Amino acid sequence: MAKFARVTFAEIDPARVEDGIAEIKEIVIPRTRVFPGFQGGYWLGDREAGKVIGVTMFDSEESLRETDEAAAQIRQQAGSDIEVTFTAIESYEVIAEV
Repeated sequence: MAKFARVTFAEIDPARVEDGIAEIKEIVIPRTRVFPGFQGGYWLGDREAGKVIGVTMFDSEESLRETDEAAAQIRQQAGSDIEVTFTAIESYEVIAEV
């Protein structure tokens, strides 16, 4: 069965990056871990540019789609207090991994 990933691109004021990291650790990760079919995630950041990329992995496209609304709610909650701008939300099939 193929895996799928949701890739979230965001921007934040570089002065608020530490606040963003705290939101990821305190809100995003705990709520995302319980999603059906969740397989893991990575959150990548460029502190100087204020850019963040989140990659969450799912066991199927169906699981990914079933969590779209909940993921949007998490983004709203985590991002609103610290003025995160979500620039793109994209989905991909995982075609290789090590």
